[in-house]
Amino acid sequence: MASLVLTETIVEAVENKNPLYVSFLDTQKAFDVVYHDSMKCKFFHQGVNHHIWNIVDELYSSLTSKVSWNGVISQEFPVLQGVRQGGILSTGLYKLYINDLLLLLEEAKMGTSIGTVYTGCPTVADDLSLASNSEHEAQSMLDIAYNYANRERYTIHPEKSVLMRRVMPKNYCEIVTDWKLGDEEITLASSAVHIGTTRASSGEVQINIEDRISCARRAFYSLTPSGLHGTNGLSPPICMRIYSLYVIPRLLYGLESFVLNRQHIKALESFHLSMLRIIQSLPQRTAKCITYLLLGARPIEAEIHMRCLTFLANIIRSGNTSLNRIMDRQICMKGKSSSSWFIYVEGLLEKYQLPSIQSLKQSLPSKEQWKTIVHSAVDKFWNQVLLNDCEDKSSLISCNTRNLTIGKQHVIWKSLDNNMCDTKRGIVKVRILTGTYIVQSTVSKFNQHSVDPTCQLCRSAPEDYQHMLLECGALLPYRKRYLKDLKSIISQHCGLESWSKLSLKQILQLCIDCTCLCENGTLILSQSTIYDIECVSRSLCYSVHCGRSFLLDELNVRKR
Repeated sequence: MASLVLTETIVEAVENKNPLYVSFLDTQKAFDVVYHDSMKCKFFHQGVNHHIWNIVDELYSSLTSKVSWNGVISQEFPVLQGVRQGGILSTGLYKLYINDLLLLLEEAKMGTSIGTVYTGCPTVADDLSLASNSEHEAQSMLDIAYNYANRERYTIHPEKSVLMRRVMPKNYCEIVTDWKLGDEEITLASSAVHIGTTRASSGEVQINIEDRISCARRAFYSLTPSGLHGTNGLSPPICMRIYSLYVIPRLLYGLESFVLNRQHIKALESFHLSMLRIIQSLPQRTAKCITYLLLGARPIEAEIHMRCLTFLANIIRSGNTSLNRIMDRQICMKGKSSSSWFIYVEGLLEKYQLPSIQSLKQSLPSKEQWKTIVHSAVDKFWNQVLLNDCEDKSSLISCNTRNLTIGKQHVIWKSLDNNMCDTKRGIVKVRILTGTYIVQSTVSKFNQHSVDPTCQLCRSAPEDYQHMLLECGALLPYRKRYLKDLKSIISQHCGLESWSKLSLKQILQLCIDCTCLCENGTLILSQSTIYDIECVSRSLCYSVHCGRSFLLDELNVRKR
């Protein structure tokens, strides 16, 4: 939320063509230098219950410590500063300790504001930032922060603290040329890190996108030894679960407080798609829509939008007066062309046919209810987008796209056993299903028909999926037993006549995606029967693939 306040402050400065100076102050060992007597005094003046104050007083009274060095323990000495490392109360106590500085700046009306809402010092614990539209005011705010630090016995790092010119209008004449923190000169930087996100004088969002992608890539490849690498690894459904838990949060951290344009989304989508294809061992040319739908994964844009809408509800629910006032002001004052985050989110609500911000403020569902509503609306929208995209792909002619939906994995992946052999079989079948498995007719198309599409093994007909899986005489030994098993399953559950009525194309469809035959009413199959057919057809595809590769290698050896 503090990050969003700073984002809105920057937007306001840009749109009003005002200069903006932002200082990021680094407190040396912030939590270790909290002076106990001052902290207790500030805690008391907050008006807390005296029993609670007594508890905190006991926690931080008569503290002692000892040093162990080379097996020798020193005499104890008193500890008069520092909040407990890892303590539940530590962050809250530090906020109380630093809060007087923020109130001092606000009461002095030093710093930026959006309308009548003060936004001059968006801060979380020791991540302190100071924003001003005037260089003299910016210097005065630094002086106040420095004097407060001296009074409260902590040190601000002049070397690690920086000042950034975030917005500089054309023809603006700057008077101050050197910036001071006490007697030390503060660095004038083009970028700085605040609450885990990078703030920069230009290209801020793009820098954060690149950082997030880099972080997510490192997270993905650090999980490679555990089997998150497609072929010869864990099954794709398990890989997808790990990816969702450990990689996506790193990819999208902090981005819900920015307004992302099409270029930013495209960069994130490129990484996301690449990782999903690796998980499924699919080539990079695989259609985007089927890459998502096979795993039931959401596009990265949908993931971001869901986080933005959840964040909006958290802001309304939090009772954060400043942010709610900023929200009301921006909605009333800004047009649709504004870069304000609240205008951006209002557009998302409209896009997914959800209640407006004003309606949500009057009647906000519970946290779980809102999460369910958002997930349902976003998934419904993107599911339709992906299915429409699938209809235009000739490579997906054998795939039952009508049975695909976000949040539900394709039966090929759902029916996998969790072992390496079955994963390999599933990968071969998925490549055939998505039209990315290369046969001779595919090679001919890619080479503008300058290559002969005839099957190299039997030389009797063009090699397509039907020929390879059902017709090629050279591959008969590799498919024979599996076709018998398929016949047995269909005869047992649908009757012998049902098998005899199937055409060659329908048998091919049975081998690639049997749910198509259920969809058009050709066969009536239970879920367990579909899983049995998937298991056999997966083995059929893999056996034919291995036999074909072996015979082609032999053929190439003879040619040489």
